[in-house]
Amino acid sequence: MTRQEAEAIYDAGKKTGVRVLLDMDRRIHALECQVQDLSARLDTSERRSGSWKNRSPRTLTTVANRRLRRLEQTQAQESAPA
Repeated sequence: MTRQEAEAIYDAGKKTGVRVLLDMDRRIHALECQVQDLSARLDTSERRSGSWKNRSPRTLTTVANRRLRRLEQTQAQESAPA
């Protein structure tokens, strides 16, 4: 968010400001849950497949890109209107 956008929300009044803050809080909470889930999955995956330290940088990049694509697809599905 830019400073101008923040000021526009502030200038729009209390009701708009509260709505925007609550929406931001909801999105932050959802992202925190996703981070916890992904961290838990990563821990499980590391235990199953051995140490990541033994992997080549190319393998790590491929795995990271695959995970990023899956996360983006999940987010797109969640934000798509029903």
